[in-house]
Amino acid sequence: MATRAAAISPPHAVTSRSRAPTANGSKRESFRRRAAAFTFYLSTALVIWGGWSIRDQRLLSPEFGTGYWLGIVGAATMASLFLYPLRKRWRRIRTWGKVSTWFRVHMTLGVIGPVLILYHSNFELGSFNSQIALFSTLVVATSGLFGRYLYSRVHYGLAGRHATLESLRSDFSNLGDSGSTLARLLPAVIADLEPVEQRLMTPRIGVLESFVAALQASVLTRWAALKARWHLRGAVAEACRTSPLLERERRRLKRNATRYIANRMRALRKFSQFAWFERLMSLWHVVHYPLFIVLVLSAVVHVIAVHLY
Repeated sequence: MATRAAAISPPHAVTSRSRAPTANGSKRESFRRRAAAFTFYLSTALVIWGGWSIRDQRLLSPEFGTGYWLGIVGAATMASLFLYPLRKRWRRIRTWGKVSTWFRVHMTLGVIGPVLILYHSNFELGSFNSQIALFSTLVVATSGLFGRYLYSRVHYGLAGRHATLESLRSDFSNLGDSGSTLARLLPAVIADLEPVEQRLMTPRIGVLESFVAALQASVLTRWAALKARWHLRGAVAEACRTSPLLERERRRLKRNATRYIANRMRALRKFSQFAWFERLMSLWHVVHYPLFIVLVLSAVVHVIAVHLY
């Protein structure tokens, strides 16, 4: 009975009562960050749509007034993006603030800058040098968003700690160990996960192999999770027939099992896709920085051309 009762707690949760608020606080903080990011990007999309919808009214001019100063501020904002890579390479400022804070500011400015440039140009192409500067800005901004996605795939959140195959394998193993009690209670559900785990736990290093493994992991882990959830209701009902305590906690047991399945498959997916995303991240670094240099040069040429001619 004691063994069965222990399974009611989430398999991945800590058992110490004093540490539970920390886990709950971490979840709330993660939710707030996701909500803030969603609100920011939604607001940005609405601002861009609003500027595009009134562009024919020509309320702003890139040559004078508010439109001119939006260009100045936008250019300064884009130039400030140098601070993040500088912070990582210059020892004197490495201790200034958290890496995660610098990264968030870098990403935020990388979105705000192009929006200011769009308003500065009134969503028009203008002269040839203006077109080069505008397209360079938009390409760098798009590249930055893509880099943000890759960064999340090869790092632990925004803390800056780079993951490795061994650390991800350890995370997956620890998650499996934490669900041992659940496996004894719901063996049929866990059995749905094991075939895909055996297939994906061998890392693929080659370019084509890692790409195929990433695609397989995306499909197979989600299918395995869906299949396990299909069997979950019957498995929980079967387990509850032998224990009045589990019957009283049926809903919580099912919720915890669902969460465990999702976490286990997510950890397996990240491990299987790691080699491919790490390779893409390396390629992204090779492409992104030259694009940024082109942006800086085009912006300098644009400013000189505007003020001289």
